[in-house]
Amino acid sequence: MDKELLSIIHRCFRCGYCKFPSDYMDFNCPSYFSYRFETYSPGGRMWLIREWLNGDLDSSLRFQEILYSCATCANCINYCAFPEFRDLLLDVFRQAKEKLIDEGKVPPGVRDYLTNLYKFKNGFGISNKKRFQWAEDVEEYDINKHEYLLYVGDECCFDPVANEMAVSTIELLRRMNISFGLLKQGETSDGLEAYNLGETELFKQIAGKLVKNIKDSKVQKIIFISPHSYYCFKNLYPQFFDVNFELYHITHIILENLSEIQKDIKYNGKSIKITYHDPCYLGRYLKDFSTVRKILNFLPVEFVELPRNKMDSLCCGGGGGNFYTSLTQKNSETTAKQRLVEAAKIGVDRVVVSCPICLVFFKDAEKTLSLSPKVNVVDVVQFITEIA
Repeated sequence: MDKELLSIIHRCFRCGYCKFPSDYMDFNCPSYFSYRFETYSPGGRMWLIREWLNGDLDSSLRFQEILYSCATCANCINYCAFPEFRDLLLDVFRQAKEKLIDEGKVPPGVRDYLTNLYKFKNGFGISNKKRFQWAEDVEEYDINKHEYLLYVGDECCFDPVANEMAVSTIELLRRMNISFGLLKQGETSDGLEAYNLGETELFKQIAGKLVKNIKDSKVQKIIFISPHSYYCFKNLYPQFFDVNFELYHITHIILENLSEIQKDIKYNGKSIKITYHDPCYLGRYLKDFSTVRKILNFLPVEFVELPRNKMDSLCCGGGGGNFYTSLTQKNSETTAKQRLVEAAKIGVDRVVVSCPICLVFFKDAEKTLSLSPKVNVVDVVQFITEIA
């Protein structure tokens, strides 16, 4: 572990600010929210890592699962009491996981995900040749024909719920007359989860090949469905690769083309009350809280905020590889369920999301809850295609 990171581990005195939102209304750390053991909080992890590195704690399966249950939501970074090193908290956890990887001591779910990523270039263990079987009517990207490359990502290609998001995105891009194509012969995982799980070399291998494939196709502008992928290209890749693409989340394209949508809006006078869940990577990481809200406030709906919003948004629990390992979902109490309970309390008809991982986790939570009134979860693109 880097000397700078080693030097800060002992300075954490477990004050607990890292696991709360700004108003302390409830716990905001997904793994602590689910397990309610201090070891699952950022401060608890920090002390476990200290004891482990000192040789006073074994790298047991329980220890591994505690480290890997971090959803990388970055709530701890915002509310750690030590501004001089709080930005490094996730780096401490990531390098600890990197050490576990080197020792070959990781939970089975992590091992299986990384094995799939190595073999199939995606985390689902499905042949990458099947990545775009659902999109046969979409053209391969051609610099001479298309302005944008649409990077779809693993979840939207292989998960049936998230795939609906991709289908709706393609439909809306066409309706907005956006010229785009897919990298059918070269798209792979973006590698972000491998990086977050501590498999840095696999990340470099996967991401490096993806960047090469995109450059070979002479792509200049890229649209992303997943905020995770958008962040990865925007903030992580420049640390490792020479990249100079113009990058857009799909919501940015929608906001720029609202006039193309406005003429198709179907409004029958029925009031629709909606709220928006800020995803961690678009919100806390990239500080984009306004784009989706501008879109929703433009539409003929009643928009209200969730109690926890923007920097205080309650993570769904799917980041940091937990979409694949489900380490934040082992207990019956999860942040995804809590989020829908909060939405029901403010009486909304829809919870709008802008991330495929959030969509899948909330849809799973929706199945297990009996809420009154019932709350429906929908992606922002799906919502627009529903009313326009």
